[in-house]
Amino acid sequence: MSCTVAALLAAALGPIAVAEDRIVGGERVHINQAPWTLSLREGGNHICGAALIAHDIALTAAHCVVDNDDLSVRAGSTNRAEGGVKRDVRKVVRAPKYKEGESDHDIAVLYLERDIAYNSNIRPVTIAESEVPAGTRALVTGWGVLTEGGSSPENLRGVVIPTVSLRTCRDSYGQDAVTIRMLCAGLPQGSKDSCQGDSGGPLTDHPFGEDPQLVGLVSWGRGCARPGYYGVYTNVAQPALRRWIHEETGK
Repeated sequence: MSCTVAALLAAALGPIAVAEDRIVGGERVHINQAPWTLSLREGGNHICGAALIAHDIALTAAHCVVDNDDLSVRAGSTNRAEGGVKRDVRKVVRAPKYKEGESDHDIAVLYLERDIAYNSNIRPVTIAESEVPAGTRALVTGWGVLTEGGSSPENLRGVVIPTVSLRTCRDSYGQDAVTIRMLCAGLPQGSKDSCQGDSGGPLTDHPFGEDPQLVGLVSWGRGCARPGYYGVYTNVAQPALRRWIHEETGK
């Protein structure tokens, strides 16, 4: 299951409320603090996050767009359901090696029907050219549900978390589950796993600073806010994936 931003944030800030061993809560983030964050929608309903990388191109998780109709994105709004700019998705290209039902190569390119003009609430994020080391502080943003089976918040949430090594992540999930095309991030003391709705959303370095770069896309995790597991992201700077992104988009 994909990674909930709000649960991670609760862990970073300390206990807010506890339910079934999960910490619930979070911090609202204004869209101008992460203006590349998009709400990916199907039939008008939020299904995943996405990251804007050009006027008419975004990245998301491949598992978000396996069998969808009537896809669109909303940009430039803290509220996932209104405001900002809406654009239909005209074309979806999944990574060639992605297989439905699996977590590896979990990335897709979204081509929008029309350009989106940039402003203080809408701008693209640069894709990292090299992989970040363990311990890098990163910001993840999204509208994912706050607990397993819960409802999504209306407003964008975010949390700053450290990346961890593949070895540390594999200690949680097993050697075969975590590949070199994945990046893990979170805290070791629980409430760092996630829920539906954040998948495909951006993980960026230099939180709230200058020149942030996209280093990951929310991909998967175990349950929602369970202790002992890290959030797992598609590692967009892994050489093979980075090369595919550049060949497909020119970015």
